[in-house]
Amino acid sequence: MATAPTSNADRSQARISVLGLLLLVTVWRFYQVRHLALPAWVDSVHHTLLVRILLEQGWLPSTWGPYLPHTPFYYHFGFHTSAALLARLTGMTGLELGKAVLIAGQLWQVALVLAVYLLARSLFAEHEPAFIAMLLVSFVAEMPAFYVSWGRYPLLAGATLLILAMAAATARRWRWLTILTALTAITHHYILLLLAIFLLISWLLSPGQRVPLFFSATTAAILVSPWLWRVWSLGQRWAGVEARLGDDSRVTPYLLTLLGPLHNYGLLLIAGIGYFLIARHVHRQPTQLRPWLPLCAWTLLLLAFLGPWQLQPFRADHAALLIFLPTVLFATAALHQLRPPLYRWALILLLLLWGMWATRNIVRPDTVFADTDDVAALQWVDAQTAPDARFLVDVAPWFGLWRGVDGGWWITPLTGRPTVLPPLAYAWSEANLITSYTTPAAKLATLYTSPPADYCAQLLTLMYEVAADYYYTHSAQPQSCPWLSVAYHSPAGVRIYQRLE
Repeated sequence: MATAPTSNADRSQARISVLGLLLLVTVWRFYQVRHLALPAWVDSVHHTLLVRILLEQGWLPSTWGPYLPHTPFYYHFGFHTSAALLARLTGMTGLELGKAVLIAGQLWQVALVLAVYLLARSLFAEHEPAFIAMLLVSFVAEMPAFYVSWGRYPLLAGATLLILAMAAATARRWRWLTILTALTAITHHYILLLLAIFLLISWLLSPGQRVPLFFSATTAAILVSPWLWRVWSLGQRWAGVEARLGDDSRVTPYLLTLLGPLHNYGLLLIAGIGYFLIARHVHRQPTQLRPWLPLCAWTLLLLAFLGPWQLQPFRADHAALLIFLPTVLFATAALHQLRPPLYRWALILLLLLWGMWATRNIVRPDTVFADTDDVAALQWVDAQTAPDARFLVDVAPWFGLWRGVDGGWWITPLTGRPTVLPPLAYAWSEANLITSYTTPAAKLATLYTSPPADYCAQLLTLMYEVAADYYYTHSAQPQSCPWLSVAYHSPAGVRIYQRLE
């Protein structure tokens, strides 16, 4: 591998190309979410709620109160702090909090691209392959761009910090490694585990750097030890180790879906070639390829986490969502070896066109809960209902729990009014409290298929049980109930019914 350019002109040209690409990536990432009125899917709701709590309390809370006052708080909060800061600086609070979370997420997407460049630059020791890695992660790889469709914002921020920490460790920037490791610890628990594994591998494979690496990691652990102890003391019931060596007919197709689609399979194939090339040359050029050794070993363990081993509460899909990192790096290694350069860049161009066409609409429509019609309804809720008004919202089953299905589930994060069902943070409560939240949800779900003659009486009973003043729904069926009035009705079908008795 060639050495890095040394002239000032080369360095300036490299900086300009990186900044120019980051600008293009920013435009592209916001183009990909152009249709979203609020962040997508389940996780986004409680992420936004936590941003609201941080803004209201100004410090780390002990519970998710006042919205879930009996649910202890030990959730990673790094991303949420950045989103709260953005909301405070821009004034995007209250009903604008969802927009702040969405924007913060896309800005983290851009930061991740820069992190990939820095890691690739430390591995390849030159600008061109690092620039190729930026292109691949920006416009070709399905992940992490797809994170927005599932609201995986803490994972995104954690992955960014992980990549930066790996770059710092590879480049022997120990102070930066200390800071980044500490930030990773508060941003995502699974990412912290992966970083710890990478640092341990680096420590084993780099005898000459063991002392500074040890002190850097230890200092970071000491800095965040109060928080880590809180997480362990409150969340250890979720921890465990499990070996899964058999075939699981349900999990395997799902993981294959996460590793796709077709253009991403092509990128994985190229990455496999790159991994083979690195492994083949590691004995011939041990000095130049030594920085690759921890990454190679770490990649094998990440692949093992896809199924053979599982560290609860982390699932195999967590590993699948992070395969993009070694994929773009090893794919770059393969592409960089392609000669002459015309062939290399022709193939890269084809990959870029294919990837951009495939990811131009990265958000899956079935993960979108709320649209502009829901936003208008939420504005009405905020302006026309009492601050303590309580809302019944529609639900659907969710991994043994229940979740919301539309803009009604956004009422608490954006307006502060309680909902039945509350945001998914209720799942971190004690078992009896979880049941108190899921039982009304299950009762409401049975009403969807209830005989018309019984529907109104059962709905009234449920609304009394949960002390709901309003019912936010897209259903027209409650119109037949004489004790309900339509307080709000949008052209697109959002209905808010008010209980009269």
